[in-house]
Amino acid sequence: MLDQALCEIINKAQKTSGCKGSYRVQKFSNFVTDKDFEGVYAIFEGSIIGKGPVIYVGKGKIATRIKSHQRKARKDLAPPKYVPEGWKWLREYKEYDIEDWDVFYQPLESHAEMTALEGILIKELKPIANDETFHDRTFIQEMGN
Repeated sequence: MLDQALCEIINKAQKTSGCKGSYRVQKFSNFVTDKDFEGVYAIFEGSIIGKGPVIYVGKGKIATRIKSHQRKARKDLAPPKYVPEGWKWLREYKEYDIEDWDVFYQPLESHAEMTALEGILIKELKPIANDETFHDRTFIQEMGN
């Protein structure tokens, strides 16, 4: 079940971006969906979604993108060749267990809807591993690191 405040942010973002449809939630560590689903997703820390920080917000082919993020997040594996700055920071400075992460996702067909919803969610949720947030030094300082 989604935290009420998070539901309000998502509903507001959907309305603002013109997106229609329902969203879904799954565990990050064993995420499975149709490989052709495209849309917007958000990775959250916490066994009940919305109770921990937002890790990442993105768009694209959801199954492919989540698989890529699993590789970046797993500390027991060597990182892939390219790891964005936000994910490097997360791996080095934050204690976490991906077994406690959840994924919210909303399949969408329109690239314009995906871009609009992703942008709004990044602005509202301030995900800690997104480069847009990582490079905002004010936010990083607010986190105390």
